[in-house]
Amino acid sequence: MKIDGSINSMVDMATSQGNSIKTSSLKGNVDEAVKAKDDKALQEACKQFENYFIEQMMKEMRNTLSKDEEDALIPKGKGETMFTEMRDSQYSKEATENGGIGIAKMLYTQLKKSNS
Repeated sequence: MKIDGSINSMVDMATSQGNSIKTSSLKGNVDEAVKAKDDKALQEACKQFENYFIEQMMKEMRNTLSKDEEDALIPKGKGETMFTEMRDSQYSKEATENGGIGIAKMLYTQLKKSNS
């Protein structure tokens, strides 16, 4: 998979999910790290993007459940919905910190090559 230097294609995909402020911030972090040729900042920016990607993936997977399956026994309130979102965020953060699914490494490798 080829990724251009500014990761525009992945950012466009993430932005289409409706969270343009977060994706713009992530894109800015990557672009700044590439311009500064700062390896640690680039690695961190790639990890942040992977974290966001995993979080969005979990959210979309949860959205595939029908309302009947989700509320089978007890309907969810706003507090439980908020807890679920926070739990998914924490799970995605921990997954990324423990090696993730390889997106951060792939992005870092590709961006490092294109920056040389």
